[in-house]
Amino acid sequence: MVVGIIDVLSALLIISAIVLVVVIVTAVVRMTITRPTRPTDEQTTPLGDAETSERAARHAVVEAHGTELIERRVDLDTRRGTLGGDTSLDDAFTRLQERLERRDITEEQFERAKIHLFGG
Repeated sequence: MVVGIIDVLSALLIISAIVLVVVIVTAVVRMTITRPTRPTDEQTTPLGDAETSERAARHAVVEAHGTELIERRVDLDTRRGTLGGDTSLDDAFTRLQERLERRDITEEQFERAKIHLFGG
């Protein structure tokens, strides 16, 4: 009786091992099939000298335009300030922060007032 149970358990263990091997092999095959392939060196086309120089020229134009925009913004901010010369908004926000620090208002009231102040 005990020998029969051991034989059945051994058979179940062998079947489980076989099933596990089949599942692992299936997973590996599926991953291999569905993996995206990388192009080989023969499939890729290097940029020609003309395309490289065109790309470099476009990059230089974009870089120059970006630098110009930054310089204009810095110049504008130095002339009239970051808030366009309107210091009342900054003063109102400072007063609002002071009220929060003194605990005159709650964090929730501060957030609502800040949204209202900045036009949200």
